[in-house]
Amino acid sequence: MNPRKGTTLSDHPYHHGNLRDAFVEAALALEPEHGPLGISLREVARAVGVTHAAAYHHFASKEALVLAVADEGFTLLLTAIREPATRHPFTGRMAAFFRIVTVGVEYVRYAVDNPSRFRFMYGTPPLPPGEGVSPIPARHAEVLQLFADAVSEAQRENVIAGTRSDRVAAQMWAQAHGLATLAIADALDGVPRGTARRQSASARRRRALDLARGAMVGFLVGARPQDPSWRPPGVS
Repeated sequence: MNPRKGTTLSDHPYHHGNLRDAFVEAALALEPEHGPLGISLREVARAVGVTHAAAYHHFASKEALVLAVADEGFTLLLTAIREPATRHPFTGRMAAFFRIVTVGVEYVRYAVDNPSRFRFMYGTPPLPPGEGVSPIPARHAEVLQLFADAVSEAQRENVIAGTRSDRVAAQMWAQAHGLATLAIADALDGVPRGTARRQSASARRRRALDLARGAMVGFLVGARPQDPSWRPPGVS
């Protein structure tokens, strides 16, 4: 839902205890129309149905609100990836192979299912002077570590080569992020936004996840050890 001028996100008033969450919800609802940096605290307050001054009880500036939405998005992203990446019946090389593919696919899945959150996460401004330190660099490090942990396991199991897990993880993350960004821009097949040939949302989602699986398997094959006897896990 994109709130318009004069409308609110709810027919009932928000209480002070959950007003902060209401501002985050409103910012996400306004994002498709304005972009993460195009919203204002005044518009968000109007969408929630409170005064402009009420926003400043929770956020010192628009930038602080944007960062709060982004920070929450990273929390949800990390949870969305960790759970399926570690919940599987495999062991050894197959587990390492599965984890690499799952981390990349779930990253893309999160972006496709939460495009506004994703744009907030990677479209955040610096905080104005005196408003503290942005949490985003630390969040980026957490995401990189998640990829690095999967890469380290794959290296231990001789699924991929190398010892610099951080470098390989950055390459893997970049590949997943590029695909995610193209997917939420409706740009995967070169089909312009809004044309008559545009696929349904469910078809675009399936396409993005299929490409993510292929990209992660291709990444694994490309990073395999230089050993003529090497085979993907499960292939004799």
